[in-house]
Parts: sequence; C-alpha cells; structure tokens
Amino acid sequence: MRALSRKPRAKRLVIRDFKRERGKIVVDAEAWNGDELTHTAQFPLLDQRESAHFMAVAGRERSDVDWQKLLMEVTAAVREALAAAENTVQAPNEPGPTP
Repeated sequence: MRALSRKPRAKRLVIRDFKRERGKIVVDAEAWNGDELTHTAQFPLLDQRESAHFMAVAGRERSDVDWQKLLMEVTAAVREALAAAENTVQAPNEPGPTP
C-alpha cells in the first residue's frame, strides 16, 4: 500500500493507493478531520466531476476544510510518485555503460 497525505492541522487528505488505469490516474482517497473519517472513495483524480463529487461529500460533514486545495496538493505528489515509479520500471531495460 502506498499512502500520501497532506495535513494542515488535524484535517487531512490521505491517498491510500494510486495507479494509472486506461490513461487515467485513479486514487483511493480518504478525507479525515482529526480522528473522524468524513469520506472515502476511489475515483479518477483528474476527472473534475468525480473530484468535485468527492469534495462535496467530504465537505458535507466538514465545510470548513478546503478539500480542493488539499486535493490539488496531493495531485502533484501523486504525479511525481507515478513518474518516479515508471522511471524505475524502465531503468532496468536501459543499456548499462560500455566496458
């Protein structure tokens, strides 16, 4: 399990897992406020409708949290992690230095 979290104070957005699926970045996300889980969902991260739905449901319980800002911060971290993972997977296939 890979987890990324951005947490200002006790409010946090946790990405439990993420993957590239059919050209989309799909995340398994949780919205937390302190010890309270306010929402959990799996959705395409860059799909505005799905992301807006996640933020709306998470905000129903805790409207004082800027879930959009947290989601945007996590988006950059997920993209970096996917790029690093893809580079790691491709690296063994690259030819080594010539002796």
